[in-house]
Amino acid sequence: MFMSAVRALFSLALQRLLWQPPHLPWRLPAGTNISSCFGTDFLIDIRQFADKKRAAILEHKTQLPGLEHLYLLNGNTEWTLNREVFRLAWGPRPKRVPSSDLFEGLKL
Repeated sequence: MFMSAVRALFSLALQRLLWQPPHLPWRLPAGTNISSCFGTDFLIDIRQFADKKRAAILEHKTQLPGLEHLYLLNGNTEWTLNREVFRLAWGPRPKRVPSSDLFEGLKL
C-alpha cells in the first residue's frame, strides 16, 4: 500500500528517478568497461565540467576527506571526474542502455 501511494505521488510530477548504480565507479578496477556493467542505465560525459567538479570537491572542506578519497585519491581520478553514472529507479527506460541523455523519453 505504501509503495502504491509513493508511486501515485511521483506520477503527479516526477517522470524519472535515478540513483547510484550497484557498482561504484571508483571501486572498479582501472580499465573496466562500465557500459557493460549491470545497472549502468545512464553514462554521462561531463569532461567539460571536470575542472568545476574538482573545484567544488575541494571547496567543501568539511566533506573533503571522504570526497577526496572517492574522487581525487582513488587512482582513477580522470574517470571519476569526467563521468557520472546513474541507475534508473523509476520511470521510462531509455531506448538504449546506457543512455547519454537523462531526458530521453520524458515529456518536457
